[in-house]
This record gives sequence, structure tokens and C-alpha cells, in this order.
Amino acid sequence: MILFVSLHHVIGKTFLVENFKQSEKNIIQEKHIDIQSEGLNIALCSKILQTEPFMLSSIGGMNGRYIKNYISMHKIKSELLHLNRNTIESIQIVDTNSRSVTSLESELHMLDEKNTQTFITHFRENLKKIDIVFFDSCLHNYMTQDSITQLYAEAKRNNVRVFKNVVNPADPNLNKNYYLNFEKKMLESLGVDLSNFTEIQKFIENYFKQDTLYISVNLYKDGVYLFSKDSVLYISPVFALENRNEVYANQAFIAGMMSGFDKRYEKEKMLRTAYATLLMLMQKESILEVNRQEIFFLRNKTKTTKKV
Repeated sequence: MILFVSLHHVIGKTFLVENFKQSEKNIIQEKHIDIQSEGLNIALCSKILQTEPFMLSSIGGMNGRYIKNYISMHKIKSELLHLNRNTIESIQIVDTNSRSVTSLESELHMLDEKNTQTFITHFRENLKKIDIVFFDSCLHNYMTQDSITQLYAEAKRNNVRVFKNVVNPADPNLNKNYYLNFEKKMLESLGVDLSNFTEIQKFIENYFKQDTLYISVNLYKDGVYLFSKDSVLYISPVFALENRNEVYANQAFIAGMMSGFDKRYEKEKMLRTAYATLLMLMQKESILEVNRQEIFFLRNKTKTTKKV
């Protein structure tokens, strides 16, 4: 079982309005609601891959009830800490004529000391029945660094492997993860020349410390790497890709890696599963359109190459 620790859920609401005017009554042409949640998306995708996810999270208000119903609808096991404030939302008003966008967002709030300790207690209790834990990239927006460090200590004490998608290369807990994922935009922002394998390898080697055994690099249409301490595996695209869904595609890739670890696949099969999941989602509009049989079909078409 994989435990997903995710405190960052956003209810995204998009309103399409013709000739939007401020301080006036406007008629809504269309309304779309979606959930923006790294942890929940990866959990959902891992379930499609026949892995058993368990969500540990916090919710509140009507928005929180929407998320709870969504989790239940997709039959994801969960333990939800109920807060007295509404789960955050992001509202976009799109003028269908000018295509201008007006955005409104809720303010983020840290968990108070009582809720933080309650959350850590629930985390500790759930470690007894899981093998892998995924920490949401936005955890630092809701908990202090000391509290996050405590979560890592609890995971290590119970021999639970920690997975993380890197959004902050200076995170003091990075070297405590079993698996790290770097995506293309992150490496580009750090000035890494992605056309130069030697430079990528040199950068990645800096993160092989203490508990970290695997690091993946997701370059989307340019392929993926899996670095371990004794080898580097690479997969190149099997067909031309459209970058239709990069955000969800990275989450699908991580879900594929976690599913492979959970099923104890050998490295080559694990990476091929992850990249096939990425390929599938990049051709879809949402995770719910992903089909497991199609993923396995694509997996059989991919081949790994050893770089070292």
C-alpha cells in the first residue's frame, strides 16, 4: 500500500463570460470545476495501475466535502482531518471575446500546532500498514520545517520508503528520500543543459546522499532517465509527442514509478511502466481517460538503454 500525504487541494472554478465587465452583472455561459491536487492525481493514477493508494489529508467546508465525495467516488481509501476553514479555491473568469482572465485565489494557511500534532499522530499510526509514502510538493506551505522533518524521522523509524517530486532543490530533507523526481522545467530553471548527458549526470550525482537510491529525470518528449548508484537507464520516445498535458503527465510518470516499486518490478520494467503511463496521459485530457491496457501495450513498445 502507498500512503499519499497531501495537504494541498485546490478547487478550481472556471467561469466563461462574454464581454466581462467589472462592477456589473455578468451572465455565465459555462462553468467548469476541477480538483488541482498533486497527491490526489498521483493516487488516482496509481489506482488505475492496480496499486492500492491511501490518502492522508486535511479538508474543510463545502470545498472539502466536494473533495471527500470525489475520493469516495473513485474508491480511494483515506483518512481526512477536518478543519474549521474552507479548502482553498482558485477562481478564473475568462472573457470569451477578449480571452482576458481575471483570477481570484484563497489565502493559504499553515496548520496550527494542535492540528499539526494530530496530523503527525495519524501519520505515525498509518505507517504500520504501508511500504511507500509520497509527500506532496506543497507540504511546506502548511507545516513548519521542523514538523516535516518529524514526518521523515517517523518514516525512517518504520523503514518506509519516501518518494518526492522536487520543486525546491534546497529542501533540507531531500537527502532523506528514497526516490526523487526532477522534471524538465525544474532543471532548465537551474541552468542545466539538457542536451548534454554528462552535465545532467553531474548535477544528479550531487543528490545521491544518505537514503536516496533512485533519481528520475523527466524530459517528456525528449525521454526519461533513471539514475541509480550503479547505472543509468534511458528511454527515448516511441512516437512523436504533443505536450497536451505536461502537468498531469509528470504526475502520471511518478505514479508509474511508484506502482513499479510497489509491485517490486526490476528497474527496466519499472521505468518502462512509468514512461508508458506518461505517454498515455500526454495524449489525454485528464487522468480519468487513462486506460491500463493501453499503458501496458505502450510499455511493451518501449526499450531501455543503459547509459553507464
